[in-house]
Formats: sequence, structure tokens, C-alpha cells
Amino acid sequence: MKNTIAIVVLSVLLSGMADSALAEEGQSPAQAPPASIETVELRELLEVVAKKSGKEFLVDRRVPAEVVLGTIEIRDVDYAVLNTVLRNNGLAAAPSREAIRVVPVAYIRQYELPIVSHEDQGVPDDAWVTRILKLKNTAAARLVPLLRPLLPQAGHLVADADSNLLIVVAPFGMSERIASIVEEVDVPAIRTQESTR
Repeated sequence: MKNTIAIVVLSVLLSGMADSALAEEGQSPAQAPPASIETVELRELLEVVAKKSGKEFLVDRRVPAEVVLGTIEIRDVDYAVLNTVLRNNGLAAAPSREAIRVVPVAYIRQYELPIVSHEDQGVPDDAWVTRILKLKNTAAARLVPLLRPLLPQAGHLVADADSNLLIVVAPFGMSERIASIVEEVDVPAIRTQESTR
């Protein structure tokens, strides 16, 4: 009896540790949503968006067959909303010339994401992008530990000391937030000293 209890407790602990490890990597634990939450077939959702947008989709084999949609009607989902739905389900869209790949978000930074700037306002907020920020007055490397906690686990932030650049991989809306913070922080030292007087 004691052995059975010990095995059950160990199984529960190992299951929890596995879920924690997956969560740290930006992956959702392999479990179905609660019965009260309705799901839709990802294939059906992608077909609706493909008809509206003219985009083709490829689905990674690690992606679940069903996703949680919420209160939005499937017929109302466009490409921007699809990016939000994917993000809420631990997935992401990685565009290429041939098609848009739907992949687990943990792997998104390994794909050739578009490089965008502030002017690219047509990009959905939840679409993953690469952003390059040039700093003039502040050392880019100094900002990395301050900004990194603001990004999702699957995101990436690195500084190049030689060119004083920050490279950000994140959803477009988050990259805009990071860019705004950098703009506020990247001020001449004289202006900073005057504001403290």
C-alpha cells in the first residue's frame, strides 16, 4: 500500500515538473482545456483565414489539432485575430515566401521573422517580428537586463556593443513597447542631469 502511494505521489510530482519545464520553454503542457471551454479545429480556422487573406498555411506536427477560440465566431477571424488566437494557445505564425508556418511558440525565434520598424503599422500586434533598435546616448548592453523581463519567454533580446544596437524578437505590439521605452531612456546625459535638479 505504501509503495502504491509513493508511486502515485512520485507520478504527480514528475508530471508537475514536466509541465513546469515545458512552461519555462514557452510550451503549454500537453493537456486538454477544461470541459467548459469549447475548442475549434485548427484546420477549420486556418481554412477560414486562408479564404479571406489568400495566405497558405503549413502546420508543424507538434501543433495540437484543436485550439481555444473564446467568444469570437470562427467566421469573424481574420489574419490579425488569428495571430492573437495562436498566441493565446501557445502557438505562433512564422511567415515565409511560400506559406505561413504555424508552430509552437517555443520555436518561433528560430524562424526567419520579418524585420520591421515603427513605420510598419499594418503588422498585427500579436505577429512575431524582429526589430533592430539603434541607441545614440545609452549603452545598449546596459538595457538588456532591464528590458528582458518585459518579453515573453520565447522572445529574444540581445545587444551588440560594437554598433550599440538592440535586436528584439517579440510580437509586434511588444516590440513597439520596447522601442518606446528605449526612446525614453536613450537621452543625452545633460538632459538626464537637468531633469534631476
